[in-house]
Amino acid sequence: MFNLSRASQTLFPGETLLKKARSFSSGFLKTKHENNECFVNWILIKDLTGEVEYNLTFPWYASLHRLEHRTYLDQYELQQDLHKKELEHVIKWNDGCQFKDLDFARQKSVECYFAGAAIMFEPEMVQTRLVWARCCVLTTVLDDYFDVGTSVEELRVFVQAVRTWNPKLINGFVLP
Repeated sequence: MFNLSRASQTLFPGETLLKKARSFSSGFLKTKHENNECFVNWILIKDLTGEVEYNLTFPWYASLHRLEHRTYLDQYELQQDLHKKELEHVIKWNDGCQFKDLDFARQKSVECYFAGAAIMFEPEMVQTRLVWARCCVLTTVLDDYFDVGTSVEELRVFVQAVRTWNPKLINGFVLP
């Protein structure tokens, strides 16, 4: 509702649908604000009440965007700290797997983590982001392994070892 209210403030003259949306959303937010019911349980926002009050007081065209950006940085600081710790965890895991020692493998742990964090940003999605990043890193390493020019026989043995979950099948073959 908050985002609908902000979006409806960009209406052009004669736009009746956005005018109705602005009236409805601002009325809804005013009621919630007056009843002290501005809360969200799935997004980490320190002061949703303050954001709603600001939105009701200052329309989009009258707001100071640079100050808003500073406010958002303050609001989401905890979220940034969480993402930083998770990224450090993914990098440490990548180092522990010794993927950096594989000459053929691209190092994509940072890109893999942020690809997941961009769409799964909620604080309770920690495990999902970490699993996403690990799967993405493993996929990249495997893709690079198959692209490096390994012989067809080595690839067949590797695929068979994965299918049967038997790493002993790879004995005698040296990874590139």
